[in-house]
Formats: sequence, structure tokens, C-alpha cells
Amino acid sequence: MKVTRFLLFLYILFILTDSIYAYDNVTSSEALVARAATCLEARDWKGLKYYTQRCISLYQSQARNMQRKLKDFASLETTDKYWALNDVAYSYFLQGEMYRIIGKTEKAKKKYMTVIKKFKFAQVYDPSISGAWQVAEACEIKLNDMGIDIEEKNDPKSKFIKKKLKPLK
Repeated sequence: MKVTRFLLFLYILFILTDSIYAYDNVTSSEALVARAATCLEARDWKGLKYYTQRCISLYQSQARNMQRKLKDFASLETTDKYWALNDVAYSYFLQGEMYRIIGKTEKAKKKYMTVIKKFKFAQVYDPSISGAWQVAEACEIKLNDMGIDIEEKNDPKSKFIKKKLKPLK
């Protein structure tokens, strides 16, 4: 009986420590989104949730403040000044991608719409194009590909591109 309890104790301890120490304890937004993107490629949903939620919880208030200060997209030279805005929006985008891939359309839509409505000037630098892509536009494309109409497209005050959107790879 004591052996069984001891083994049960070890098993519970292993489960608890596995969930606590399974992912590293990084705090920089850049490292968090890099790890989350790697988790997306590996289809490690638990890791993706961990890193994106950590980024969002640590930096969302700074991201909102940065968004409020912008009237248009930052230039490529100054986009890194808006690191929290960019990384938090990218975290929501990655969550949307996860939910889209696993077939949870409503949750994907909610994550994409969060970017479109709250972080519309976020950009992600992509060395492969020697430039940055706009996260809100990418979210619009994903929603369009999913067959979901976005209310903002019909808003004449919308700053979003009203051309036919090309699907992302």
C-alpha cells in the first residue's frame, strides 16, 4: 500500500513538474513569439498557447498604448520601436492560425478580429522579403480564405485595403 501511494505521488509530481518546466521561462517578447512560431510549425499546440499567452499577458497593455500613438503604419526603420504592438498582434495571429488548423473556426475568427480591431498597425519584419508584412491584413486574408466576411470591409472609414486579397501560403 505504501509503495502504491509513493508511486502515485511520484506520478502526480511528474505530471505537475512536466507542465511547469516543459517550456522555458523566457520573458522577451521577441523570444516568446519566435518560440511560438516554432511551436506552430511543429504543431505543438500546448507550447504555442503557452508562449503566445505569456507574450500577451506580459505586453498587451504596452501594445495598446503603442497602437493608440500611431495614426498609420510605422516606417520600416522605426517598426522595431513598436515591438510590443507587433509581437502581441503576432501572438494573436499565431493563435488564430492554430485554431484555424485544428478546425475551431469561431475561435480563429475571434483571434484574427482582435488583431484587426485592436492592433491594426502591427507589422512583422520578414527577412525573406526584406520588409514587413501587416498583421491585420494577413488576418483579413485568412478570414477571407475561410469564407468569413469582415464587417470592416464595408466601412468607408476603414484603412484596410479593399482590393481582392491574395491567399497566404
